[in-house]
Amino acid sequence: MKLFKLPILKSIIDRFDSDIANFGFQKAFANIIKNSNTKLEIIKKDKSINEILANKPVIVVANHPFEIEPLILLGSMPNRIKASK
Repeated sequence: MKLFKLPILKSIIDRFDSDIANFGFQKAFANIIKNSNTKLEIIKKDKSINEILANKPVIVVANHPFEIEPLILLGSMPNRIKASK
């Protein structure tokens, strides 16, 4: 039995695919966090961090690339209007 054929996973994956198509990758991850009823607290030391993350060139590095942290990190970042390829 393949995992994606389980009804609950299929609906989550379908919604995620739809969110990526409609809103982009970052917003799709933000929606997963929002819809999971998970409490996510973001503590920022500098008030300009959202401006930097939303509008300036940045490189994001996660130290657990095969865990959930990169997804949470991406989903918690402000949405970027323009992203470089």
